[in-house]
Amino acid sequence: MNIEPLIDNHKGKPAIVIAHGPSLNDHIEEIENKQKSGHIVIECNEWHLFHSFQPDYWLFANTQLTMSSQIHVLNQYRIPILYADTVDLTDRKWIENNLKCEYLGYDQRHFDNKPCYAKKCCHQLVPGRKTIQEELQHYCKFDQHYGAGDTCAIHMISFMVLFGCNPIYFVGIDLDYSLGYAKHNGNIRLPNAKSQSQFRERILKDLKIIVDSAKNVGVDVINLNKNSTFDVAPIGELR
Repeated sequence: MNIEPLIDNHKGKPAIVIAHGPSLNDHIEEIENKQKSGHIVIECNEWHLFHSFQPDYWLFANTQLTMSSQIHVLNQYRIPILYADTVDLTDRKWIENNLKCEYLGYDQRHFDNKPCYAKKCCHQLVPGRKTIQEELQHYCKFDQHYGAGDTCAIHMISFMVLFGCNPIYFVGIDLDYSLGYAKHNGNIRLPNAKSQSQFRERILKDLKIIVDSAKNVGVDVINLNKNSTFDVAPIGELR
């Protein structure tokens, strides 16, 4: 896939962005029912350890859960993949030859299409390609873009704005890493909570830019966690 045909592909449809903080536990059945009635669902990483219904899009921005390491799972579900190809450096030709579902590589690092500080990923630059942050800024005609991103959850919200969804609900972005994950049936472990907490303020800053960008084009971004510890997005109910 390339991004142009996906812009406004779900114009006016409600979307649900699922991250895996513990507030997700209160909404699993409700989300599944809403998806059946037409809500677009996007999720990340090892969603299949948390529930059985499948999202409509599957996003990665990961150096460990890569296209090559997860190929058997990706080909099992065959859900359209959105993956940060400047984070996951799996050879593009290998992906083309082995991945059996639609996929889109996106850039989250090379602003103005210029090399970044990391250097090791800069060979993945695609001439003329905007980052996901710049795509959102351009789409929303906003005066700034968000940063490189410390959680893939914010990229999921960005894609739903670009795809034309409205409203966009999110759940599981709890930003209290000491609480761990939502209930799951696997062996995944949260990274050290203390080290993860340092990213909280950056995530909130980026999230506010995304929420304000969406407002600029009449799109509402709503937090489903009624006990949320932050207020950069309004809290509401899934409708």
